[in-house]
Amino acid sequence: MDSGTTTMRLAELLPDRRLTITTSGPNIALELAKKNLPLINLVGGMVNRDNISVSGSQAVAFLENVNIDIAFMVPSGYSAKNGFSCGNYSECELKSYIAQKARYVVMLMDASKIDKSLPYTFCKLDRVNTLILDKPISQSLLNASDYPNLRIVLAGDGGAPMKEHMTRCLPREL
Repeated sequence: MDSGTTTMRLAELLPDRRLTITTSGPNIALELAKKNLPLINLVGGMVNRDNISVSGSQAVAFLENVNIDIAFMVPSGYSAKNGFSCGNYSECELKSYIAQKARYVVMLMDASKIDKSLPYTFCKLDRVNTLILDKPISQSLLNASDYPNLRIVLAGDGGAPMKEHMTRCLPREL
C-alpha cells in the first residue's frame, strides 16, 4: 500500500481481516495498527517529510523477497504522454519497482492529478489493472478501447461509499 492521503483513506476503510499489508507510509502503518488482525510491514529507508513516505535503496532491498499480490498505488500526476509520475526520484524508483513486481496494480487517482506531469515517471497505463477515479477522465487522456483489460471504477459517484467500490475493483480470483 502506497503512501499518501488517498491510501490513508483506504487504510481506514479496510475491514479488520487477516491480511499481510506492506506499506511505505509510516502514517498508513499506524492507521492499520488500530485494527487487530492485519499483519503490517513497514519498509525502511529515507523518510520524505513532504508526503510522509519512506523510500530509497533500503526500501527496494526490503521488498526484494516480498511477494506482492495487489499494489495500491497513488500518483502525484498523470498525463497520456508520460503516464503516472511523482516529484521525488527515490520515491519513483520504489514505485516503479513495486509496479513491476506486483501481480495486480490498482491505481487510485483524484481529478487534481489529471493532466499533470511531474519529473519522474514510475508507471505507464498499460501496467495498471484497475484505475479508480473520483471523476470521469477525458477520452483525450484515456481512450478505454486502447486498454481493453483495464477496469475503470468511479469511486464516490453519486455518493456511493468508497468501500463498496474498493471491494468491486479487486480481482475476482483474489
